[in-house]
Amino acid sequence: MYQTEFGFFDGDSWETFCQRCLKIRYREDGYQSIPAHYGGDLGIEGYTRSGIVFQCYCPDENYEPKKLYEHQRDKVTKDLKKLVTYEEDLLKFIKDMKIKKWILLTPSYHNKDIVKHCIDKRDEYRKKNMTYLDDEFDVLIQDIEFFLEEMPIAFGMANKRLTIETENIPKEEVVEWEKAQIQEVDNIVRKTTATFLHNSNKNIERKVRIITDKRISDYLNGSKKMRKLQTTFQDQYERLVRVIDIYESTVEENCLYPTEDNKKLFDEIEKELETMLDKEFGDVLDSLLIIELKRYVISDWLMRCPIDFEV
Repeated sequence: MYQTEFGFFDGDSWETFCQRCLKIRYREDGYQSIPAHYGGDLGIEGYTRSGIVFQCYCPDENYEPKKLYEHQRDKVTKDLKKLVTYEEDLLKFIKDMKIKKWILLTPSYHNKDIVKHCIDKRDEYRKKNMTYLDDEFDVLIQDIEFFLEEMPIAFGMANKRLTIETENIPKEEVVEWEKAQIQEVDNIVRKTTATFLHNSNKNIERKVRIITDKRISDYLNGSKKMRKLQTTFQDQYERLVRVIDIYESTVEENCLYPTEDNKKLFDEIEKELETMLDKEFGDVLDSLLIIELKRYVISDWLMRCPIDFEV
């Protein structure tokens, strides 16, 4: 399986995903997929009436950049040769259409040399003067972000929800952030302390310290996911911000009323937030992503004013 920022894929699931996205994007351009038993022979798995052909490739695993480049380079080279080898068979599909672009769709690429290889192949095949290649024939490679607009719909068709993978926050980053954001840290410490009952003071400082570190880690992790959501899925991001803003005012008001059990109030806020996010985004976002976003919001509210308690 190959891991991307948006989930895991193997060869079959990647091709299925790509085909769904292509059918959505090029619906008005007469996109035509080619059955699998032909795709493996002809070197393309679909084409548009305007002359764009596509081939899918998903690596077996997350190779290091050099090895990934070698696999992708060999795939480009091998399948482009099929344009020559199977010219007569291809003509049965495309007739008098000129192929303007040949695009390899792959989950990701990390070496600029693969782009150069595509350019070199473009120049090589232009010189072949093949009857069904356009004079401006081009060879391109595109990763999963080529389908950012189609992704939510394609995932929905497969009953698959959007997820966002980011690197874990190292402890050193948490420590550095705490040094720079003293007021925010003090707010978390004060409010977390207030959730402990007055008679439960055993090891309370250690417990508060552990929870504070966790809240900061949740905040930093969630910040990365929010930025990724903003840049890749703008509609979902804006909708999420609106939902959070609306509920934030309710939380702030609820915290103004006196309560004998701050922890109980905090748990109610956290549970209601998760329920709301799941209700609004459960059909689009992965359940684990929803939990991570909830933790981010809670941590943010603890740092600022919305969640507050009397000690």
